[in-house]
Amino acid sequence: MNVYDDILDPTVVSHSATGHFTTTDHIELITVNTHILKIYRVANDGRGLCLTQQFDLRGKINDIALIPANNMVESKISSGLDYMIISTGVAKLSLIRYDVEKSDLEAGSLHYYEDKLRVTSVSELGKQA
Repeated sequence: MNVYDDILDPTVVSHSATGHFTTTDHIELITVNTHILKIYRVANDGRGLCLTQQFDLRGKINDIALIPANNMVESKISSGLDYMIISTGVAKLSLIRYDVEKSDLEAGSLHYYEDKLRVTSVSELGKQA
Protein backbone atom coordinates (compact mmCIF):
# COMPACT_ATOMS: atom_id res chain seq x y z
CA MET A 1 0.00 0.00 0.00
CA ASN A 2 1.25 3.42 -0.90
CA VAL A 3 1.30 6.09 1.84
CA TYR A 4 -0.33 8.55 -0.59
CA ASP A 5 -3.43 6.34 -0.80
CA ASP A 6 -4.15 7.06 2.85
CA ILE A 7 -3.11 10.73 3.06
CA LEU A 8 -3.89 12.25 -0.33
CA ASP A 9 -6.79 11.42 -2.63
CA PRO A 10 -5.64 10.20 -6.05
CA THR A 11 -5.91 12.74 -8.87
CA VAL A 12 -5.30 10.63 -11.99
CA VAL A 13 -8.18 8.83 -13.71
CA SER A 14 -7.17 5.22 -14.25
CA HIS A 15 -10.41 3.82 -15.74
CA SER A 16 -13.71 5.12 -17.08
CA ALA A 17 -17.05 3.95 -18.45
CA THR A 18 -20.36 5.48 -19.53
CA GLY A 19 -23.89 4.29 -18.89
CA HIS A 20 -26.95 4.48 -16.66
CA PHE A 21 -25.50 3.52 -13.29
CA THR A 22 -27.40 5.80 -10.85
CA THR A 23 -30.14 7.22 -13.10
CA THR A 24 -31.87 6.48 -16.38
CA ASP A 25 -32.48 10.18 -17.04
CA HIS A 26 -29.12 10.72 -18.75
CA ILE A 27 -25.85 8.99 -19.62
CA GLU A 28 -23.27 9.21 -16.84
CA LEU A 29 -19.48 9.23 -16.92
CA ILE A 30 -18.00 6.90 -14.29
CA THR A 31 -14.32 7.37 -13.46
CA VAL A 32 -11.91 5.55 -11.17
CA ASN A 33 -9.05 7.30 -9.39
CA THR A 34 -7.13 4.36 -7.85
CA HIS A 35 -9.75 3.47 -5.20
CA ILE A 36 -12.30 6.27 -5.62
CA LEU A 37 -15.31 5.77 -7.88
CA LYS A 38 -16.78 9.05 -9.18
CA ILE A 39 -19.98 9.55 -11.16
CA TYR A 40 -20.53 12.62 -13.32
CA ARG A 41 -23.33 13.98 -15.48
CA VAL A 42 -23.19 16.67 -18.13
CA ALA A 43 -23.97 20.12 -16.69
CA ASN A 44 -27.33 21.68 -17.55
CA ASP A 45 -25.65 24.23 -19.82
CA GLY A 46 -23.84 21.38 -21.63
CA ARG A 47 -20.42 22.94 -21.02
CA GLY A 48 -18.94 20.72 -18.35
CA LEU A 49 -19.38 17.87 -15.92
CA CYS A 50 -21.05 17.85 -12.50
CA LEU A 51 -19.95 15.35 -9.87
CA THR A 52 -23.10 13.61 -8.62
CA GLN A 53 -21.72 10.72 -6.51
CA GLN A 54 -18.39 9.65 -5.05
CA PHE A 55 -17.57 6.35 -3.35
CA ASP A 56 -14.34 5.50 -1.54
CA LEU A 57 -13.74 1.79 -2.08
CA ARG A 58 -11.31 -0.50 -0.28
CA GLY A 59 -8.30 -1.51 -2.35
CA LYS A 60 -7.00 -0.50 -5.74
CA ILE A 61 -9.42 -0.92 -8.63
CA ASN A 62 -7.76 -2.66 -11.59
CA ASP A 63 -10.62 -2.39 -14.10
CA ILE A 64 -14.34 -1.64 -14.46
CA ALA A 65 -17.07 -2.47 -16.96
CA LEU A 66 -20.81 -1.77 -17.09
CA ILE A 67 -23.39 -4.42 -17.92
CA PRO A 68 -26.67 -3.03 -19.27
CA ALA A 69 -29.66 -3.93 -17.10
CA ASN A 70 -31.43 -5.60 -20.04
CA ASN A 71 -28.61 -8.23 -20.10
CA MET A 72 -29.26 -9.26 -16.49
CA VAL A 73 -31.67 -12.12 -15.76
CA GLU A 74 -32.26 -11.20 -12.13
CA SER A 75 -35.97 -10.53 -11.65
CA LYS A 76 -35.37 -7.79 -9.03
CA ILE A 77 -34.26 -5.35 -11.70
CA SER A 78 -37.05 -2.95 -12.41
CA SER A 79 -35.05 0.26 -12.22
CA GLY A 80 -33.29 -0.20 -15.57
CA LEU A 81 -29.93 0.74 -14.04
CA ASP A 82 -26.72 -0.87 -15.24
CA TYR A 83 -24.63 -3.21 -13.13
CA MET A 84 -20.88 -2.68 -12.73
CA ILE A 85 -18.11 -5.25 -12.64
CA ILE A 86 -15.13 -4.10 -10.56
CA SER A 87 -11.83 -5.95 -10.64
CA THR A 88 -9.61 -5.58 -7.56
CA GLY A 89 -6.55 -7.37 -6.28
CA VAL A 90 -5.63 -10.70 -7.78
CA ALA A 91 -8.53 -11.70 -10.04
CA LYS A 92 -11.29 -10.71 -7.61
CA LEU A 93 -14.45 -9.51 -9.32
CA SER A 94 -17.37 -7.75 -7.69
CA LEU A 95 -20.72 -7.27 -9.36
CA ILE A 96 -22.33 -4.16 -7.88
CA ARG A 97 -25.33 -1.97 -8.53
CA TYR A 98 -26.56 1.36 -7.26
CA ASP A 99 -29.39 1.19 -4.71
CA VAL A 100 -31.60 4.20 -5.41
CA GLU A 101 -33.46 4.00 -2.08
CA LYS A 102 -30.26 3.97 0.01
CA SER A 103 -28.17 6.14 -2.37
CA ASP A 104 -25.38 3.63 -1.93
CA LEU A 105 -23.67 0.73 -3.67
CA GLU A 106 -24.90 -2.83 -3.21
CA ALA A 107 -22.75 -5.89 -3.88
CA GLY A 108 -24.51 -8.51 -5.92
CA SER A 109 -21.74 -11.06 -6.20
CA LEU A 110 -18.06 -11.55 -5.34
CA HIS A 111 -15.89 -14.05 -7.25
CA TYR A 112 -12.33 -15.04 -8.01
CA TYR A 113 -11.52 -15.51 -11.71
CA GLU A 114 -7.76 -15.77 -11.87
CA ASP A 115 -7.70 -18.29 -14.75
CA LYS A 116 -10.29 -16.45 -16.87
CA LEU A 117 -8.54 -13.06 -16.55
CA ARG A 118 -5.27 -14.45 -17.88
CA VAL A 119 -6.78 -14.55 -21.38
CA THR A 120 -9.31 -11.67 -21.38
CA SER A 121 -10.03 -8.31 -19.76
CA VAL A 122 -12.91 -7.26 -17.53
CA SER A 123 -14.26 -5.11 -20.38
CA GLU A 124 -14.45 -8.16 -22.61
CA LEU A 125 -16.19 -10.17 -19.88
CA GLY A 126 -18.77 -7.37 -19.58
CA LYS A 127 -19.46 -7.48 -23.33
CA GLN A 128 -19.92 -11.25 -23.20
CA ALA A 129 -22.51 -11.07 -20.39
